[in-house]
Amino acid sequence: ERFGFRSSFVRLEDLTPFFAPLPESRLLTSWFALEPRGDLRGVDLLLERNADARIDYAVTSEFAGLGLATFEGAPGFTGITGQVRADSRTGRLELASTRATLDWQALFRGVLDVPELRGTVVWRTGQDAVRVVSDDLLVVTPAASLRSNLELTLPMDGSSPELDLRTSISGFDMAAVPTYVPARKMPTGVVRWLDDALRGGRALGAEVVFIGPVRAFPFDAGEGEFRATVRLADLKLGFVRDWPPAEDLDGTVEFINASFAGSGSGRVLGLSTEDVRVGIADLRTGEFTLATTT
Repeated sequence: ERFGFRSSFVRLEDLTPFFAPLPESRLLTSWFALEPRGDLRGVDLLLERNADARIDYAVTSEFAGLGLATFEGAPGFTGITGQVRADSRTGRLELASTRATLDWQALFRGVLDVPELRGTVVWRTGQDAVRVVSDDLLVVTPAASLRSNLELTLPMDGSSPELDLRTSISGFDMAAVPTYVPARKMPTGVVRWLDDALRGGRALGAEVVFIGPVRAFPFDAGEGEFRATVRLADLKLGFVRDWPPAEDLDGTVEFINASFAGSGSGRVLGLSTEDVRVGIADLRTGEFTLATTT
């Protein structure tokens, strides 16, 4: 049994009224909840039901202004532009988006603007997993630009996805950091501390590495590694409320799994020092330490 569809232009919003009279189903419920929107051009779709009831497909299309609402914890987005060519075994997605947004309520406190999103994502279905690869994914935000190489393995048995992610981040103002931290997954006390502590300064650049099973983060049993290294200049840090902030801090901050540590030079309690060290052994408890020599 085969079904084919071709069209030079489809507006996703226009499809919803045609589905309304159909019997209620999980697929229809998801469609209405996701509120698909955007334009498709050069659509070529083929569906084929095999003897074992498995459905194979092949699809080619360009798309512009593609958007989905948040649904069941999955992120929503708007403004995605590019083209896709895929079938039941492999696929290639080329992104060339401007003025996109990301609404990931399970992680972030607000909608994130993404003025530019470019790169190629390729995936292949194997016998026991789907492998997703991107060698140069560019994400530009109002605060910074990120270039990432990633490999994501999605096991078919429902076990944890495995992620190998390596990201370089351009310079950015430290005041922007609270907007982009995954606050919904962090202890409330740590989020409050970050909101109050980061009072100025600039990051000269950052490197992020995440290797391991996603569900095992923060890797208490050594299952993987998360490491983020940030080079800082002129940081103003309010490390304890109602105390004078540390100022003119230059150095390096490193997040390793669930810990945080930093070292460098600056002024603490009005005294200049070439050796100041700060840290939080476990971000889930938020116990902050500071040591300095003069």
